[in-house]
Amino acid sequence: MTSARVDEAIRESIGIYGMVDPITCRKHPEIDGALQIIDGEHRLEACKELGFPQIPVVVIDINDANAKKLTIISNETRGRAERVSLSQLVNEIADELDDENLRLGLPYYEDELEDLRKLSDMEWGDYDSDKPAGDNPKEDVSQIIVKHPQEGFETLEKSLKEWLADKYPEAKVEIKQ
Repeated sequence: MTSARVDEAIRESIGIYGMVDPITCRKHPEIDGALQIIDGEHRLEACKELGFPQIPVVVIDINDANAKKLTIISNETRGRAERVSLSQLVNEIADELDDENLRLGLPYYEDELEDLRKLSDMEWGDYDSDKPAGDNPKEDVSQIIVKHPQEGFETLEKSLKEWLADKYPEAKVEIKQ
């Protein structure tokens, strides 16, 4: 399930750049002459809404279990961008585009994009997790508490939680104002 903004961003991106990532299908296991989508349902819907007369499709010969596995791989391995690096990249793009063109095709509502852009302005050195707590900091850290003033707190909270959870997967992460 995607948000309305992600669906809108898919349509915008395809409208601007065309269909750069084909739909992945296989022969439908139960319906002769039909295809079953493995990856690309949202792109297919966007192409239909945009009135594309043809949609690029890659058809692969794959069994049921591997089709399900490939669906998971296709959706899960695209990964999530590291938020601070993403913020820096978005700000670099913003130097060349006005706000309206910056947001076009990106899967963020205006307030989300604004929050994302603020992340690269944070003083991340104050949150350096590479300073060892012992011989193996990932094993030594069981709880992390970060205190941060109200200003900028909401912008920081989500990204910091993700970052700390990635660095210290066994630790309980708690963010306080």
